[in-house]
Amino acid sequence: MDRTLDVAGDALRWLDLGRDVLIRGEEGSGRTTALDDLVRRATAAGTHVLTLRASHVPEAPPLTPVLLHELTRSPRTGGRTPVPELVDVLAEELAGRRNVLAVDDLDHLDPATLVVVEELLRRTSCLLAATVDSAVLEGPARRTLAGRAPAEVAVAPLGEPGTAALLRERLQGPPALALTAALLNQSGGHPAVALALLDAARWSGAADRVDGVWDLVGPLEEAPLDAAVHALTRRLDPRLVHALTLLSWTGPVPAADAAELTGAALFDELVARGRLTVSAADADGLVLVTPPALAHGLVRRRTPAQARHDDAVVRAHFGDDYAPRPHTAVDAAVPDTLTWQLAAENPSAAWTSATAGLLLDRVSVQRAARRAAWREAPTVRHAVALLDAFSGAPDRSLVRDVLAHVSRGPDDDPADLARLLEQQVQWSAWADEDPGAVVRTAERLDLRAGARTPLADARELVAAARAAVHDGRPDEALALLDAAEGAPPEPARAAVEAVRTDALLFDGRVEEAATWARAHLAHAAAELDAAAVRAHTSTLAGLQIVSGRGQDAWPWLSVALRLGLPGPFDDPMPLRVVPLGAVVHARAGDLPFAQLLLRELDHRDLSGDPLLRALTAWAQAEAHYARGEVDAGNRLLWERGLEAAEAGHLTAAMVCWSWVAWVYPADRLRVVLDRFPADRLALFGPVLELHRALTEGPSGAVVAAVGGLRSTLGPAQSRVVLDRLTELRAHEGLPPLTASQVSEAAGVPGGRGLDPSVERAASGTDPLSDREREVALLARAGLSNRDIAARLFLSVRTVESHMYRALRKLGLAARTELATDWDPDAG
Repeated sequence: MDRTLDVAGDALRWLDLGRDVLIRGEEGSGRTTALDDLVRRATAAGTHVLTLRASHVPEAPPLTPVLLHELTRSPRTGGRTPVPELVDVLAEELAGRRNVLAVDDLDHLDPATLVVVEELLRRTSCLLAATVDSAVLEGPARRTLAGRAPAEVAVAPLGEPGTAALLRERLQGPPALALTAALLNQSGGHPAVALALLDAARWSGAADRVDGVWDLVGPLEEAPLDAAVHALTRRLDPRLVHALTLLSWTGPVPAADAAELTGAALFDELVARGRLTVSAADADGLVLVTPPALAHGLVRRRTPAQARHDDAVVRAHFGDDYAPRPHTAVDAAVPDTLTWQLAAENPSAAWTSATAGLLLDRVSVQRAARRAAWREAPTVRHAVALLDAFSGAPDRSLVRDVLAHVSRGPDDDPADLARLLEQQVQWSAWADEDPGAVVRTAERLDLRAGARTPLADARELVAAARAAVHDGRPDEALALLDAAEGAPPEPARAAVEAVRTDALLFDGRVEEAATWARAHLAHAAAELDAAAVRAHTSTLAGLQIVSGRGQDAWPWLSVALRLGLPGPFDDPMPLRVVPLGAVVHARAGDLPFAQLLLRELDHRDLSGDPLLRALTAWAQAEAHYARGEVDAGNRLLWERGLEAAEAGHLTAAMVCWSWVAWVYPADRLRVVLDRFPADRLALFGPVLELHRALTEGPSGAVVAAVGGLRSTLGPAQSRVVLDRLTELRAHEGLPPLTASQVSEAAGVPGGRGLDPSVERAASGTDPLSDREREVALLARAGLSNRDIAARLFLSVRTVESHMYRALRKLGLAARTELATDWDPDAG
């Protein structure tokens, strides 16, 4: 999901195979940290490591990394030692077996030091572990490695969980999702840039602690960006920086135009260095300066002379009428740039970043364009467009401005007038404006209260269809949508399309739902419609998680989270990404990020959306399971399911009852099955059949039910299945089965059915770390997580994470089993 490579761990695996390894990543990406982690872990495992670090001072004397090494500064060598003797000293240190030469920034070593490295590799049997930047390895360093054929491990950009962990460590406290998403969007997942932006936000007052949580309290755009720019450009030739500045000012342009503006050689080098991203694989792909903080910072730093130069270059290429970052130009340039990967099951991280970057840029440009149009002519039509553009980020001053200055225009029509009245009533109530101001504006413009608009009709349709889905009648929802006449108006189109995805999904037509959602996501991406992309990525993520493919959902969740949560006038459906993301991360053991997401729902009113309330309960239960609190999670889901069923919200009830991690008592199973409308909520049929088999047996029925599942259960549910199978098979005189044996017996491919982590735990091949063992022993003695945290001087969340991993490795479902089913002396 996020930085899926354990960089140091993967590099060590190559070393264990006797292969040199390069850790590749741009400066500030964390490659040095990964190398240090490798050194620490290799040393702990009994491997001797000698480390050299390149100097980045341009005029540093030759051999500086060697001369400054502690071995060569010893009395044995004196102050001025010939190179052969230096090599002798280092070679003696690397003599024998299990030695590694670790070199930080191999591609920045001076030629003389490279000669030493080459000689050490030739004279000893040591392996090489080195960091290099993200560009293609060239020059002397490449020749030094000729014939050794090193493996490579790349340092991936941070995603939401990694960024949250980085911020939590720096702030010594939890960050809010808004702050995390804003810094991730602006940094592009670059750790050094994210930290520079965090410091800038704190310095400017844009980030501050609110109720114990670090949140975004002001516009990040106003924070100083110099540190971020410096982190990304300090080693770039001035010509490259000038080219980046030019493209930052123009905004997204097709690759062919960008190459002509900067020169092909500079363009290619900037792409190779990762400072430019091309959103598609051809000349029509849009070019973005990466990360966005670099583009914004470079534009701010332009001198008047550079601004005149850039203006002349751009106008010579595009013509005198060209305006930088024009809304129409961005729209016209895109038809295929974002859709080219949508056919893939798992879009790449580059697609995720490019999608979010282009959409957020388009939103920014669109808002600026509509604000400019409003200021030029404050008509009703321009007022409606302006308020729609800011629906996700409302501004009280905007409401007051519109109320005070809107006037009738020659292009206004009755629909515009009726829509403006709807908007003003909503916004004024939200902004605590005097209701009389709305009345006075309506009278002044002759706005007709009660006038129907196509948008109001479309929203009623969405509400009716969504209610049918919530109440377990997806077939009726589809009938309502099919009976609607005409295309819905633009602001409601995505909501109408998304509720059809829901209806198809819960009706059991999963592939049809996926095809529908992907097609409309492609359309929304081609139009750079951020709200529609957010809606469809949310439904795609939900589709994959609810149907059991949670690991495939993260690209969609990531896009939706980066685009921001719904505002007070947006359709609330995309808010589902919050509990859905929490489910995925709780199951993966990342409790801090799961809790960060769930905290976003603390102050939201969920009463009007039964499905969102059920998904939130599911996420909270998965967090309980991850902490080993299985009974608490099951109790929450059972009670929330009963509440939903009694209110007639059967879909929400089945979400809760399907994902409990227990063997249902017979009387409770009967309550569930009696409520289940099998002919209308087919999605839940396979998992409820598994629950029936777990309660009633025999073991063969359980195995068969596992074979009928669409995909993988979570670890807590998988543990229950394995334990119940063991119990049933013992009664039948049969031996227990592992997770892979269950999948094989069920006739499903590997990776489906039961969570593979249960298999690893059952095999006992993944030992507890020292800290996990310490936490488990204290929990076995009866201490709570809070008590353990106080005893070990850790945070409660850190203890929860250690407890989760310990239980998974031991193959236990709950912490209470530490006292009964774990022998610490046995390992």
